[in-house]
Amino acid sequence: MLECSTTILECLDLIGWEHAPALLPTTVGQMVAAPSAEESTAWRQPVDLVALCDESASQISELFAAWRNLQRWSKHAALARELLGDEPAKIIDALKVAIRAGAAPADLGRSLA
Repeated sequence: MLECSTTILECLDLIGWEHAPALLPTTVGQMVAAPSAEESTAWRQPVDLVALCDESASQISELFAAWRNLQRWSKHAALARELLGDEPAKIIDALKVAIRAGAAPADLGRSLA
């Protein structure tokens, strides 16, 4: 998208800006329809975060469905440190461990905050 808009602007610099009303509308469709690199790769490199989140969402839902708060969970600071990590799979694993240990949804939110 940036290349297209840059090219048309450079073209107008060469031929004159008086042609802008005729040229600029022809680029709108291309600019609106163009996928960005961020949409196609940013969430998939180096780790496919979309797939990781899709897979984990059902697992976490099942953990909460089976969740029974038999004891008070209080490891908010430790989970907060895990949530600040750089490895998405380890973060998801830390959430699962916390839920299995008795963390309620509010506990996860508190750790994140």
